[in-house]
Amino acid sequence: MLRSDNQYRPAEQETIILPDTLVRSATNFRAYLKRYKLSSLDVSLVARVRYLTIWNIENGHPIGALQAQQVHAGLQRLTGIPYLASIATHTQDVSRRSR
Repeated sequence: MLRSDNQYRPAEQETIILPDTLVRSATNFRAYLKRYKLSSLDVSLVARVRYLTIWNIENGHPIGALQAQQVHAGLQRLTGIPYLASIATHTQDVSRRSR
Protein backbone atom coordinates (compact mmCIF):
# COMPACT_ATOMS: atom_id res chain seq x y z
CA MET A 1 0.00 0.00 0.00
CA LEU A 2 1.37 3.42 -0.93
CA ARG A 3 1.48 6.16 1.65
CA SER A 4 0.68 9.76 0.97
CA ASP A 5 3.46 12.36 0.94
CA ASN A 6 2.06 13.94 4.10
CA GLN A 7 3.19 10.99 6.19
CA TYR A 8 6.84 11.67 5.37
CA ARG A 9 6.88 15.35 6.24
CA PRO A 10 8.54 16.19 9.53
CA ALA A 11 6.28 17.65 12.18
CA GLU A 12 6.42 21.40 12.49
CA GLN A 13 8.34 22.57 15.51
CA GLU A 14 8.00 25.79 17.42
CA THR A 15 11.01 28.04 17.67
CA ILE A 16 12.04 28.55 21.27
CA ILE A 17 13.13 32.10 21.98
CA LEU A 18 15.74 32.25 24.72
CA PRO A 19 15.75 35.14 27.19
CA ASP A 20 18.55 37.68 26.65
CA THR A 21 20.34 36.56 29.80
CA LEU A 22 20.67 33.00 28.51
CA VAL A 23 21.85 34.20 25.11
CA ARG A 24 24.43 36.50 26.73
CA SER A 25 25.64 33.70 29.00
CA ALA A 26 26.15 31.37 26.04
CA THR A 27 27.80 34.04 23.89
CA ASN A 28 30.24 35.05 26.64
CA PHE A 29 31.13 31.43 27.34
CA ARG A 30 31.80 30.60 23.69
CA ALA A 31 33.90 33.76 23.32
CA TYR A 32 36.00 32.78 26.35
CA LEU A 33 36.60 29.29 24.95
CA LYS A 34 37.57 30.75 21.58
CA ARG A 35 39.83 33.42 23.07
CA TYR A 36 41.82 30.89 25.08
CA LYS A 37 41.55 28.13 22.45
CA LEU A 38 39.83 25.71 24.81
CA SER A 39 37.85 22.71 23.69
CA SER A 40 34.58 21.80 25.33
CA LEU A 41 35.96 18.35 26.10
CA ASP A 42 39.03 19.75 27.87
CA VAL A 43 36.84 22.05 29.96
CA SER A 44 34.52 19.20 30.94
CA LEU A 45 37.43 16.96 31.94
CA VAL A 46 39.24 19.58 34.02
CA ALA A 47 36.03 20.89 35.60
CA ARG A 48 34.91 17.30 36.27
CA VAL A 49 31.47 17.81 34.76
CA ARG A 50 29.71 15.93 32.00
CA TYR A 51 30.37 17.05 28.44
CA LEU A 52 26.63 17.71 28.12
CA THR A 53 26.95 20.33 30.87
CA ILE A 54 29.41 22.29 28.72
CA TRP A 55 27.18 21.82 25.68
CA ASN A 56 24.26 23.22 27.68
CA ILE A 57 26.25 26.32 28.66
CA GLU A 58 27.34 26.88 25.06
CA ASN A 59 23.75 26.61 23.86
CA GLY A 60 22.11 28.83 26.47
CA HIS A 61 20.57 26.14 28.64
CA PRO A 62 20.80 26.63 32.41
CA ILE A 63 22.75 24.16 34.52
CA GLY A 64 22.95 23.39 38.23
CA ALA A 65 24.69 25.88 40.53
CA LEU A 66 27.26 23.30 41.65
CA GLN A 67 28.19 22.50 38.06
CA ALA A 68 28.54 26.23 37.31
CA GLN A 69 31.00 26.57 40.20
CA GLN A 70 32.95 23.57 38.94
CA VAL A 71 33.12 25.04 35.43
CA HIS A 72 34.32 28.42 36.77
CA ALA A 73 37.07 26.64 38.75
CA GLY A 74 38.01 24.46 35.77
CA LEU A 75 38.32 27.45 33.46
CA GLN A 76 40.61 29.18 35.92
CA ARG A 77 42.75 26.05 36.21
CA LEU A 78 43.07 25.85 32.43
CA THR A 79 43.83 29.51 31.74
CA GLY A 80 45.01 30.98 35.04
CA ILE A 81 42.44 33.73 34.47
CA PRO A 82 39.09 33.73 36.25
CA TYR A 83 35.95 33.52 34.16
CA LEU A 84 34.00 36.51 35.45
CA ALA A 85 30.85 36.23 33.34
CA SER A 86 27.88 34.47 34.84
CA ILE A 87 26.74 31.02 33.81
CA ALA A 88 22.98 30.59 33.73
CA THR A 89 21.75 28.23 36.44
CA HIS A 90 18.37 26.62 37.02
CA THR A 91 17.63 28.80 40.04
CA GLN A 92 18.31 31.97 38.04
CA ASP A 93 16.00 30.80 35.27
CA VAL A 94 13.18 29.87 37.69
CA SER A 95 13.38 33.16 39.59
CA ARG A 96 13.14 35.18 36.38
CA ARG A 97 10.06 33.25 35.25
CA SER A 98 8.25 33.86 38.53
CA ARG A 99 8.47 37.64 38.22
